[in-house]
Amino acid sequence: MSLVLDWKSEPIRLLCVDDQPIIGEAIRRLLASAKDIEFHYCQHALEVLEKVQQIRPTVILQDLIMPDKDGLEVLEALRKEAFGAQVPVILLSAKEDPLIKVRAFELGATDYIIKIPSAVELLARVRYHAQAYRLQNQRDALHQSLVHQLRQAGNYVLSLLPVPLEGPLKTDWVFLPSKTLGGDALDCFYITEDLCVFYLLDVCDHGVGPALLSVSVMNLLRSAGALPLESPSALLAALNARFPMSHQESKFFTLWYGVYHVPSRTLTYASAGHPPALLLTQEGPLQPLSTKGIAIGIVPEFSYTQASCVLPEKSSLFLFSDGVYELFSNGQLLGLGDLQKELLAVFQKTPDASLEALVHRMRTLQGRPDFDDDFSILRVQV
Repeated sequence: MSLVLDWKSEPIRLLCVDDQPIIGEAIRRLLASAKDIEFHYCQHALEVLEKVQQIRPTVILQDLIMPDKDGLEVLEALRKEAFGAQVPVILLSAKEDPLIKVRAFELGATDYIIKIPSAVELLARVRYHAQAYRLQNQRDALHQSLVHQLRQAGNYVLSLLPVPLEGPLKTDWVFLPSKTLGGDALDCFYITEDLCVFYLLDVCDHGVGPALLSVSVMNLLRSAGALPLESPSALLAALNARFPMSHQESKFFTLWYGVYHVPSRTLTYASAGHPPALLLTQEGPLQPLSTKGIAIGIVPEFSYTQASCVLPEKSSLFLFSDGVYELFSNGQLLGLGDLQKELLAVFQKTPDASLEALVHRMRTLQGRPDFDDDFSILRVQV
């Protein structure tokens, strides 16, 4: 969208409000030579709001002293209406009173002129304020368009998130981007009848760029044949080669990736700079599961390792981004240990408790509902 105005293609709609027709006529004559101005006149203050709705003026010249309603009252009423909140209003007054000027600007006046000004001055002010108003409208329209596009993109990311699994392996998740678009992504799906993969990744930063990178990784992982999905260490190495930060505008991402063999209950996993997954069993405290490895994209040809363990019956595995626990509570930054305490408090006695219960506790800890970072957590129950 161009912000260069073509004054000839769209006239400036000027509404002059003055109870004296002779003043209205004088203003009209002052501006008569300006072919880019379309002149409108309103004599009665009580009709101003209706007139503004009808003609949608670009600029309003408003007399200060009027018999039925003074100019400041008209201005105040106009600013309360959506259609008149932003329209430039130039007050015309015979008084050079600083206190009146102060009150006028407090109520939202755009300019203040002692009447009747010269044609040159009046024309310059009208054109200046008309241009500023049009530019603001264009910026607002562009902003609304961008917001709409971001919302659509956010909805697209949400549409990619997995349907919770049921059966011998059960999953659920919470995905709360800190902005319209975040950098987190998670997924869980079967690659064979007996093998299920699940992962959670976190791209540095937020916004369009990180969201595009996370979506690219998700779509690549779902394309199956392009990557060694059955081997976590090989998968991380392949992603590291595919997404170097030098090709991603210096963006990198952390990742926890696991492959679960249903018949043997064996989990094979690897992590790349990501917080450990936390395993909750009926037998003891939470067990952190992670391997040594740096974030994807930072060091070319990095050698990732993997590990394996057997998941006991009725156990739960929690994958999450650091936004779940890096919260400020009473001025102190919480850590992974605080999250472990909250997980135990919610799920140790009630393994099937909703993840929303954890979200509620973390919101309570920080004292507000919104999170500064993306809040993503995936639970796998076996």
